[in-house]
Amino acid sequence: MNAHTLSSSRVACAAAALLALASTVSRAESIDAIDLQPGEDGFFDFFPEWVQRGVVGEYAIDSQAGTSVAISGDTLAFGAPLAGQNGQGNVQIWRRTAAGWTIEAVLDSSQAGAHFGAAIDLSGDRLIVGAPGYDLSQFTQDVGRAYIFHRDGASWSLAAQLELQFNTANAPNFGHAVAISGDSAVVGAPFAYSGPNAYGYAGFYRWDGFAWNLLMGAVGGDDGEQFGESVDIVDRRSFGGDLDDYAVIGSPGRDLASGPLAAGAAAVFRLTVDGVLEPWQDLPFPDPTTFGAFGTAVAITSSLFSETRIAIGAPGRDLYGKVLTYEISGGQWQLEQELGPIDGETFDRFGGAVALSGDRIVVGADGDDFEGDGGDVADAGSVYFFHNISGLWFRNDRETLRTVFSGDRFGSAVAISGIHAVAGGGHVNGGGGGETGIVVEYIVDRIYYDGFD
Repeated sequence: MNAHTLSSSRVACAAAALLALASTVSRAESIDAIDLQPGEDGFFDFFPEWVQRGVVGEYAIDSQAGTSVAISGDTLAFGAPLAGQNGQGNVQIWRRTAAGWTIEAVLDSSQAGAHFGAAIDLSGDRLIVGAPGYDLSQFTQDVGRAYIFHRDGASWSLAAQLELQFNTANAPNFGHAVAISGDSAVVGAPFAYSGPNAYGYAGFYRWDGFAWNLLMGAVGGDDGEQFGESVDIVDRRSFGGDLDDYAVIGSPGRDLASGPLAAGAAAVFRLTVDGVLEPWQDLPFPDPTTFGAFGTAVAITSSLFSETRIAIGAPGRDLYGKVLTYEISGGQWQLEQELGPIDGETFDRFGGAVALSGDRIVVGADGDDFEGDGGDVADAGSVYFFHNISGLWFRNDRETLRTVFSGDRFGSAVAISGIHAVAGGGHVNGGGGGETGIVVEYIVDRIYYDGFD
């Protein structure tokens, strides 16, 4: 990675050049096709580098810590779905202070094999946790549950226990994917049945000031499409006024009528102020490919200070994977750009995980291989960072673990909040045997953001 030594005046000049470029480049153009040459390492050095700030957490062997990660402001959480003697799972919550990260709480499940923490999300003082392996009985296994916790000061308490309301005997894995934003939440069950077919399901919830209530649910349209494999939501009512919430749901297993099998799909929904769920649009997906798995990962971001954008991971697209970004134009979602890795190779799984925050994207490529002194290190994994300026995304960094082993699959989970990002790898060996896992925090180079934390 090239060292960043640009002065503030050179950064300003670079930004001006990019702004000029932005007026001449098609929004749907691949980042690799932009007529601006990156550095020798393939990255655009106009932006500050992301640096590893440290490893966060305490891990037990075979706990798969870092299978899920989340960050919101000064709070970081990660799931270890196999923690405990019987694989109950737990979630660790850490708080950033002047002295560094301090553990605030450990939440867990009492049921063996619940996989509590397989999916998590944070929004301020609220945390949602998926336990897709939760059994209702010996005859109704892997039904799944989701839990919402609220924080008061430094104390976390259970606010809601969410359950699937239909066909609980068919291992739907409710809680496989979860998302929360303000007073709104969504839970995915990609193997839920509706009648005889496994379409997948997503349940939408809202806090009314007293309780979390199920408003409506949505079901996929095709057998085996895995609707609800990935979910995200943004509570826009918190901006003030009567604004609808936006949600995006991924269906990576959907077969297309045009032929490609498991090309995938992603759908956008509105959740109105009155609590009505309105299907909005299936996101356009040009040149779909067989096993492209578009919709494996989804992310949406919106604030008073940034545009509303969506990013969708397709880890099988072009064999090595892509991420497609979208923006609203004329009331419809339009393709903005396709983002790709450096020197992509088959099964890199770029886009297997994706997170958005304002004008920054972090992407996991957990199948990325490396060449080491002792030979190839397969499926070590990596994390990419992209930055947006005037509607164009530029690849500006790539990070890996400092010590890698085959099969680590680092980058299988990612999250971002402002200038802080976190990446996890539940399969990381850690040098002690077993799938201990790891959670790594990154921050934008403080040379460029002096005074921010």
